[in-house]
Amino acid sequence: MRAERVRAPTSLYGRFKAEAEEAILRHGDYGAVVRLTKVLTPNMRLMGDWIAMLRAGHEIAAIRDHRIAPLTIQHVVGGLIAVANTGSGGIWQISGASDIAYDGVAHYLAIRLGLSASRVRSITAAERGIPPEDVTAYTSLDCSRLWAATGFVPPEPEAVIDEVFGHMLRPDP
Repeated sequence: MRAERVRAPTSLYGRFKAEAEEAILRHGDYGAVVRLTKVLTPNMRLMGDWIAMLRAGHEIAAIRDHRIAPLTIQHVVGGLIAVANTGSGGIWQISGASDIAYDGVAHYLAIRLGLSASRVRSITAAERGIPPEDVTAYTSLDCSRLWAATGFVPPEPEAVIDEVFGHMLRPDP
């Protein structure tokens, strides 16, 4: 998604974000909005639980129609510092290179553990009780402004997963 695209929030959360952005942008060059995609951390319960369950021989269920464009905390901090160093306001976006569905993440985790991806059962967001307005089919953002100003290269989802969870993904001997 390009930064200039007209906002069309469908959820209450999205409407609050749009209102906050408008308030910040009224400050011109003194107001910078930094949009982020999903930030993965090693203590994320969902993925940690998936890894533990897969290791224990269980099947897991993961959503196929809800996606993320993951980042590490290092990407976010580096991007925020870079935006601050430009001294420019407006909208900045920090994003992973592409979208991956949660079941794609789960399949990747299983394979990295040396297990069959068939241990992952794909379900819909509706089956998990997520309202349609909260389902994100596409989450990746256009980072061309950040790239032009700083050389930021959006990371691929698998590289982010490896960086964040690699220490937990060594196959059992």
